[in-house]
Amino acid sequence: DSPKKSITIKLTSNYKNYLISDDQKTLFGIVGSKISKFIHTLDISDISDPKSPKSLNQLPLNIQDSRFVTILSRDNKKLYFAGAHFLIIDVSDFTSPQILAKATLKNAKQPFIVLSNSGKTAFIRTTLEAVDFLQIIDISDSINPKTIFNLPLPRTDGDSCAMTISKNDKTLYVIINNGILVIDVSLLDSPSVVHFVKTK
Repeated sequence: DSPKKSITIKLTSNYKNYLISDDQKTLFGIVGSKISKFIHTLDISDISDPKSPKSLNQLPLNIQDSRFVTILSRDNKKLYFAGAHFLIIDVSDFTSPQILAKATLKNAKQPFIVLSNSGKTAFIRTTLEAVDFLQIIDISDSINPKTIFNLPLPRTDGDSCAMTISKNDKTLYVIINNGILVIDVSLLDSPSVVHFVKTK
C-alpha cells in the first residue's frame, strides 16, 4: 500500500484543546481568555486548501475554567467538557452546536475523563485540596446528567496522566507516573480500588 498523504492545517486561533471527528472532516477547538471560553468549529474536509479551513461556528461556553479536558462521544454527536464545570454539548449539527447541560464538578486541578463503551457513563478524575477523586456521572440523559458516586482515591507518588476502561466497562485503569490504579466499576454506585500496580 502506498503511504497516505499528510497535510498541515493552518489554524489562526491559539487552541487550548482541540478534537477532530473520526471522519477527519471537522475540528473542534477550545479558544478564549481567562474570562471566557468558546468552542470554535472548523470544516477541515477540503484538503485542497489546508491554509484556509472554513469556520462553521463559535459557541460561547460562559465559563472561566483554566484547566480542562474534552472528549467526543463514539458517534461524534456529543462533546463532553470537564474542568471546574461539566458540559454536554450537542455537535450533531456542526454549524449549530448547543449546550445541553452544565454542572459544577469538584475543583479539577488536573482533570481527566473517559467514557464507558456503552456511552452512558462518564468517569472524571479530579483533585480537591490535594485529595484525588473519581467522579462517576450518569450521562444516559444528556439534558440531566447525574452524579452517581464520588470515590476518594489513595494518594500515590505520581500524578495522573491517563485513564482507560476495559471493554466490558467493569474495570477502570488510572495510569500515573509510577504505576496504575485498578478500580472496580462494575457497580457504579459502589466502586472500589482493588489494586495498585507499581511500575517504578
